[in-house]
Amino acid sequence: MSFATKSGPQIDKIDLKSEKKIAESPIVAHPEEISSESSVRHVFEGSGEKKDAEKVGSLKADIETIKETFALTEVPKESLYIGAAGVIPYAATSLSTVVSIPHRG
Repeated sequence: MSFATKSGPQIDKIDLKSEKKIAESPIVAHPEEISSESSVRHVFEGSGEKKDAEKVGSLKADIETIKETFALTEVPKESLYIGAAGVIPYAATSLSTVVSIPHRG
């Protein structure tokens, strides 16, 4: 793997002997560690709260998720304005397709 730094590109040294040893070792299953509670979600988000479990599948939960997704509270205002300005040509083209102004001539 290589990566850039201020002093120039650096290259990680790969220990080929250790890699070969790992590749030749058998994969061991541990089914006792698997349960209905073992999930990536729990690792990153915690085990969840009771009120979240009650809201699963409900219309209210879906609406709340949509509100949180499109709230854009974490987007810097400058980026939001530039992004909105980028939509103007597409909106104008769509509008001109829908609303046709008769040409007099």
